Amino acid sequence: AKQVVEEEVDQMKETCNVDVVKLWIEDGDRDSNEIVVYSNLEVYEDSGKGCAFNPNSTYEEWLWMLTRKDGNSPWVLQDSGYN
Repeated sequence: AKQVVEEEVDQMKETCNVDVVKLWIEDGDRDSNEIVVYSNLEVYEDSGKGCAFNPNSTYEEWLWMLTRKDGNSPWVLQDSGYN
């Protein structure tokens, strides 16, 4: 699941100068087919006009909601944002 989030952040870097400062999963969620990955994001001042985040900002506990069909299926990003 973390890899899906990291790939999404890499895609965001096309329009935003952003880094993941911290990425984590709450222990109780690891065996489910629905999972929330938490992240802290740092958005830098020189982010482009197409960036959905505010430049020169930190987003703490940004949520990434992922699902999968079963334990053998890949994780799919459904949504992201604040709770």
